[in-house]
Amino acid sequence: MDNEESSIMTTTTHPIIHTTLSLSPQSYTQGDETPTLTITLNLFAPAPITIFTYHGIFNTDLALSRRNFTVHDLSTDPTAPINIETRKGGKRPGFSRRKRRSDEQYYVTLYPGVEHKVQCPFKVVDRTLPVATLPNLQAGRKYRLGVSGGENISEWWWGTRDDVLLGDDETYEKDEPPRGDAPVDICADPIEFEVKEAYLTCTYGHSQLKTGHPVRSAIHKQLNGRLVLRWVTTWESLQLYVLFLLHPHSFLLSFLIITTHCTWGNTVLCLDY
Repeated sequence: MDNEESSIMTTTTHPIIHTTLSLSPQSYTQGDETPTLTITLNLFAPAPITIFTYHGIFNTDLALSRRNFTVHDLSTDPTAPINIETRKGGKRPGFSRRKRRSDEQYYVTLYPGVEHKVQCPFKVVDRTLPVATLPNLQAGRKYRLGVSGGENISEWWWGTRDDVLLGDDETYEKDEPPRGDAPVDICADPIEFEVKEAYLTCTYGHSQLKTGHPVRSAIHKQLNGRLVLRWVTTWESLQLYVLFLLHPHSFLLSFLIITTHCTWGNTVLCLDY
């Protein structure tokens, strides 16, 4: 596409980007594999455009730690916002628009009629255990993920990335491609996800089962011996709340709170009764 064609389109039309959010799976239990967030873009325009993605939701790892997305707790009335921001904008050197530079990854070409997908781990759900400086998501609740108001793409050009990025022998002043005349607004319907109650893996002798209440299962099975609780965690601090059976043939229960500090991997708790 030459500059004359680009100039004509700049003055006669404005691109629209239809954006869709999705999570797979939509429910999460602590210890499970982190869900995948997918952002799907569909361009409605007469020709390809190239967008600069560093500051927006399409730079997903950064966007999920800033204010580009919103999360609301649906269990409250009205719904309560959850702050997911973990870092401020910060400053970095100016961006390069030259080929074969590290910033090339942030220039993405969209084609009319062709879906473009961006995917990343939705690490926000890992915040299910208390950390001093972060609000946490609570098990047994549903949440809504959305795009912050005012989200847009302020830097974009008509043409492909090859048209937009400059070679080593080209200059910004002489070979500048036509920029978009106004920002492209980005909005998407919000989606819901659920954080489920965590499960404990319990071992009785040589048998193993997965249950949400190991001691109640022990009562039903009327077993004596060693109860082994295993919890896989990625947090440095882990709290286990266990109903401990005082006697295998009794329905008297006491509440035992055990706090243990761990690193990546398994935390194992053995209870003899």
